[in-house]
Formats: sequence, structure tokens, C-alpha cells
Amino acid sequence: MQPLAMLDVEEAGVGRRNETVRLTYPNGFWIEYEFAAKEGLPAKVIYKATRKKPDTDEDEEVTEEDRLAKPITIGQITAPWAIDHFTNGVQDESCCLRVQLNTIRHLRNRYSPSRRILRA
Repeated sequence: MQPLAMLDVEEAGVGRRNETVRLTYPNGFWIEYEFAAKEGLPAKVIYKATRKKPDTDEDEEVTEEDRLAKPITIGQITAPWAIDHFTNGVQDESCCLRVQLNTIRHLRNRYSPSRRILRA
């Protein structure tokens, strides 16, 4: 078993392709990272998880997926504006994250690019 493997180049939409890399751990857990082939930015993270079924005590394996969208760049930091979470292909509305501009501005102002120390 290879710990890191290049899987495939997949169609990500009209005229867009994603490159997929799979990282496999010795215990069998794996996680796939998809990157936009043209821009090189992360686009998606996929992994399997085990959780209890709501109505019984049985475990079920589910596919978890985070889709990273709308990259923004402030200074030299590029981050996704939106992170949408899916479980078994169904969007989980309670787990959507929208990055606040104030948070990024706060981090940019708090960390000095010329020094490696935290400003008060």
C-alpha cells in the first residue's frame, strides 16, 4: 500500500479539471485532496467516517466531503471564502462556513510579515 498516490484527473465542470491525491495511513484511513489543475488551489476534501445510526446503536460508514469555493486573497494569504460540508452527497446546511473578512483583516494586522512575533 502506497502512503501517497496520485489518483486521477477528473472533470470538475465545463472546461475545468481537478487533480486528485490520496493519502493512506497504516490503519487504513484515507483522505483524498482535489486541486484545481489550472490554478493549483484546493477544491475538495473527501474521506470516510464511521458514526452511530440515529435510531440504533449500529455503526455506519459515511462519505464526508468538504467543498472549498470562492478563493479570496488578502495580502499574501489565499483562503476559501466558502466551505460547504456534504455527508453521503447531501449538503449539511448547518456545517457551512463563510469566512468573515473582519477575521482575515484581524489576522493580517495582528501578524507582522516582517517579524515572526505576535503583535499585541
